[in-house]
Amino acid sequence: MVTEQGWRTLDWEFVGLNDPLFDLVALHQGLELPASGLLDLSIQLIGVADPARLLKVQKSFWYREWAWADFQIRAGNVREEIVAQHEFAMEHLAGFYPIEKLAGIFLSAANALSSLLCPTP
Repeated sequence: MVTEQGWRTLDWEFVGLNDPLFDLVALHQGLELPASGLLDLSIQLIGVADPARLLKVQKSFWYREWAWADFQIRAGNVREEIVAQHEFAMEHLAGFYPIEKLAGIFLSAANALSSLLCPTP
């Protein structure tokens, strides 16, 4: 976060188990930094030089962003910024998966969310 006093960071490891690489990816993607610099950042800041793991974490980040927004929309929260997040995350996920696989992921997640929102007796 940028405050009047300068940069401030939130460290989510204090509230639960997490992967510091996920935090780095979240910061990197949230600031919309160039993709070409992510591996170097992960090496410099947390000592991770594993492109396959980095890609997996990026997919997880965008899947989380999409799933949160999708849940909000299905719950009736259709504010403009949530719809924009949903679409933006879908665009990023489309860069990782073939369209057929992506459709299956979205359908599975939508079915799971529907069962949570509207459980059958």
